[in-house]
Amino acid sequence: MKQHVLTTLCLIACSSMQSLYAQQIQIAGKITDSNGNPISGVTINVKGSSQGTSTNEQGLFTLNANSNTTLMLSAVGYNAQEVQVNGRKTISITLVSNEQALDEVIVIAYGTAKKHLYRLGCTGKI
Repeated sequence: MKQHVLTTLCLIACSSMQSLYAQQIQIAGKITDSNGNPISGVTINVKGSSQGTSTNEQGLFTLNANSNTTLMLSAVGYNAQEVQVNGRKTISITLVSNEQALDEVIVIAYGTAKKHLYRLGCTGKI
């Protein structure tokens, strides 16, 4: 009797894991700007999880996620966006440019350097 119960529990566990795995699909997509140009470096995260990826130079990405998930997209200079997958395996997304982008970026670097003076014809330091 114990073996029958154990076998039944194992079958139930395996079938439930299989149904959970069956909900995972591979989502492929392309992210472009309003002019149709691909955007590289867009961060794509699955809402409510730590899963994520980013787009390549052609604006393309692939991600394994549940078929009913929500994707959160963000990129520097563009408005963040949430997209419902709704069972789609291929998604094309257009991001809207952020009009409040910085006009100018100033980079300041701090460091140290040693300066040595040499006499002509002499290899020693002054």
